[in-house]
Amino acid sequence: MRYGSFVFEDYSFDEAKQEASLRYSFDGQLSFEEKISWNVDSTNYNPAILERALFGLWLMCGVSYYKAYVP
Repeated sequence: MRYGSFVFEDYSFDEAKQEASLRYSFDGQLSFEEKISWNVDSTNYNPAILERALFGLWLMCGVSYYKAYVP
């Protein structure tokens, strides 16, 4: 099966689990998710900086997935 497009779906951060979820798909049909966990002090961080870091991480990981299967 051939897909026509790689889709950056969305990303999120679960503060309780201290886990980032990065979601992608091919044509919105074949979906997959990467989860990255780390141990951070979730009571003392700047939410705006975390948001920028998560966005950058989402893009960088997505490029690797895109290269694995160029539509």
